[in-house]
Amino acid sequence: MKPGNNKRRMISLLLAMIMLFQSLIPFNAAFAGTPGPGYQDPSTPQILMTNLLNNDPNLKEGTYYTDQTITAQVGLDGTHLQDVKLQGAYVDISGPAKYLKYINVKPMDFIESIETFTSPDGLTLTTRVYLVDFDSGMKGSIPYTLQFADRITPEGYQYKPKVTLHTADGDLMSAGEEFTLKTQVLITDAIKYHTSVSSAAFRTDGTDVYGGLVNEAGTAIDPNKVTDVVFKYNVSTADDKGDRYWSANGWLGYSQKTRIM
Repeated sequence: MKPGNNKRRMISLLLAMIMLFQSLIPFNAAFAGTPGPGYQDPSTPQILMTNLLNNDPNLKEGTYYTDQTITAQVGLDGTHLQDVKLQGAYVDISGPAKYLKYINVKPMDFIESIETFTSPDGLTLTTRVYLVDFDSGMKGSIPYTLQFADRITPEGYQYKPKVTLHTADGDLMSAGEEFTLKTQVLITDAIKYHTSVSSAAFRTDGTDVYGGLVNEAGTAIDPNKVTDVVFKYNVSTADDKGDRYWSANGWLGYSQKTRIM
C-alpha cells in the first residue's frame, strides 16, 4: 500500500471521530449562562422577537420628562416555528417599580390576556402578555406605553426596558433588543414672600419679619399682641428653551414635571 493512501485514510478517520464527538455534545451546551439582548434559544421552535422604541430600529436612546408617555413595540414573527404550534407562550415587559408609574399594553387579536404585578420584594414591575396559540403563519406587534414616576424619578435616571419571551413552562425563548430611556427635568426656582405682592420685583431678601406689636418698653413683641406672619410661595419653571411659566396659585400653561426644590 502506498504511503499517500495511508495518510488520506488517517485524515478521514480523524474527521469521522471529530464528527462523532460533536454529536455527543448536548445541543444547547454552548448557550449556558445568562442570555444577553437579542438571545434566541436554539433548542426551542422560534418566535423571533424585536423591541423597538417608537417602532424605529435605529433609535437606541430617548430622553423624556416624567409626565411624558413613552411608546414602544414588541414585534413577534412565528415564521421559524415551521409545523410547530406554540401553546401558552407569554411576553414579560419589566422595569424598576420605584421609578415606573405604569407599563400598559394595548390588547391585540393574538393576545389571550394581560396582567401587571410587582415582584415579592417590591423592586420590579412587570406586565405579562399571554399569547394565543402561535404558529408559523402568525406575525404581529405588541404596542406598549410606559411613564416614569413623577416627582420621584431623579434627573438623568436611565432605564433599559427588559422584554423577554417564555414558553408556557417559564423557559426563556428570547430576549428583546435593548434601548435606553433617560429622564430630564425643568429648571425650577422657588421664592418666598412676606408681602402681599408675589413678584420678583418686590423681593426683600434678608429682611427680619416680626409677628405682632412691640411692648411699651420697645424691647420686644408684646405677648398679648402676637400675630401670625403670613408667607407666600411662588414657583417658576423653565423648560430647556428658557421659556418660563409660573403662578402664585398653581401652574399655568405647562404641566408639572419632576422638580428638585
